[in-house]
Amino acid sequence: TEDIGKVDWVIMALKSTGIEATPDLLLPLLGKNSRVLCIMNGLVDDDIVRLLEGEENGDIEPTLTKCSAVYAGMALLCSNR
Repeated sequence: TEDIGKVDWVIMALKSTGIEATPDLLLPLLGKNSRVLCIMNGLVDDDIVRLLEGEENGDIEPTLTKCSAVYAGMALLCSNR
């Protein structure tokens, strides 16, 4: 993702077990006007939102500083053997 540069939209489709890779994957893509759509196999983890929030202590309502907006999606995958 470092070679791509800043983008308008990022679609993040990771399993929740891969959330540790999020900072390395997302941050090189994000600009002030970027938007992130998180599609995961469960609810969007709070860690993703915290990653993109401001670092100011004491904020009652955190402000996104790394991108413009974060949207949540949910994927449900069923399979039979």
